[in-house]
Amino acid sequence: MWNNPFDLVFTNEFGRALNHQTVYKHLKRLLRSCGMGDYTFHSLRHSFATISLENGDDIKTVQTNLGHSTAAFTLKTYAHVSDQMQRSSAARMEELISSLEAVN
Repeated sequence: MWNNPFDLVFTNEFGRALNHQTVYKHLKRLLRSCGMGDYTFHSLRHSFATISLENGDDIKTVQTNLGHSTAAFTLKTYAHVSDQMQRSSAARMEELISSLEAVN
């Protein structure tokens, strides 16, 4: 009776696709139980891309993880500059400038 020709990750007991409304309701319930805001699967993809970049993943890895054909698409559509990224950039520049001043 098992029938999963599309190699789906989440299926019903027969291997078939779940109803999208059912999956969406379970996501909302899970997010509420974790104290998270009102996210969609799509907004979680955006968060994943940004968090991956914040934590040092290169854009090609993020592109592959999201299944995009080009890194340019991933950067244009999914990668957002966060406060943490700006702070890290400023700290690196400050360190660079300090190291140059120490040489002089």
